[in-house]
Amino acid sequence: MRTSNPFFLTIPYKTVDLQPPIPSSHISSDEFNIPDHQKYADQVITAMVNRYKKHPALLGWYLHHGYTNENNYPGGPSLRHGSIGWYDYSEFAKKRFREWLRKRYNDNVSSLQKAWGDPSVTFENAETPRPLPKITELDEAIEWINGPGDTRRQWYDWQLFRLEEKKLSMDHFAKLYKTLDPDHILMISAQPPLFSGFQGYIMTMNYYDFVFSPYIDIVLFHPGVTDDLWENPKRKTIPYNFVRYYETRGKAVFMKWEGDQRLTPQQFRTIKGLR
Repeated sequence: MRTSNPFFLTIPYKTVDLQPPIPSSHISSDEFNIPDHQKYADQVITAMVNRYKKHPALLGWYLHHGYTNENNYPGGPSLRHGSIGWYDYSEFAKKRFREWLRKRYNDNVSSLQKAWGDPSVTFENAETPRPLPKITELDEAIEWINGPGDTRRQWYDWQLFRLEEKKLSMDHFAKLYKTLDPDHILMISAQPPLFSGFQGYIMTMNYYDFVFSPYIDIVLFHPGVTDDLWENPKRKTIPYNFVRYYETRGKAVFMKWEGDQRLTPQQFRTIKGLR
C-alpha cells in the first residue's frame, strides 16, 4: 500500500500475469474484485476516511483505476488496441471469465462454440485470449486502420468481461467512500479521448458509467499542454468537447493541465469556444 496524503490512495495487488510485462512501479491495481484484496482495501479506506473526513484541509477523495490512473484499461498493443498493453491472465481472472461466459451464453455450450467458431471450447476449458501481435510495418498499419479491427468473438467477450469487472470494482469502492463520507466530493479520472490519428484508449470504460454513477461527483481530465496545442485544430477542441460532454449531463469536470507551457487568458477563451 502507498499513501501520499488524505486525498490519494493506491493499493497495489501484484498476483497477476500481465501481457506484455509492465514495471510493477507503474501498476496501481492489477486485478479486480479479488475478495481478500477488497476486504483489506475496505479496512484501509474505512480507517483513512474516518480519520480525515472532518479535517478542515480535506477537499475530497480521488478514486482511480488503471495504468497512469486514467482508466485506460484493458489496454493492448498501442496501434491495434489503443493502449500501452496491460492485461491480466491470472488463474483468478480466468476463473471469473469462465463464470462470466456461462452467464453470457445462458449455460448453453453450443451457443458459445458457435460464437467462438470452436467446436471444442466449453465453459470449463475456455482460455483468455491474447492480443494480436504488435504492428511493425507501415503497410500492415494502413491495412489495419482501414480494416474491421480485431474480429475475434472471444476477444470481444474478453474485453467486455474486463470492462464489467472494472465497473464492479469502481462501484464497490466509490460507494464505500460516499457511504463513509457523504459530505465530501469524490473524483475519478476519465480515460483520455482520442489524441492522435493512430492511438486512443479503446474500450476503457463507457463515459456513461461516470454520468450515471450516483457516487461520482467530479470527473478529472489531464490534458497535456504542448507547443502546438493551440495551433492544432483537433487537439484544441478536445478539452472543450470533454467539458461540454459532462456539463450537459450534470457532472462537473476538473482539469489538471500537464506541461510547463504558461496558459494565457486568450488561450482559455479559445478552449471555451470564444473569440
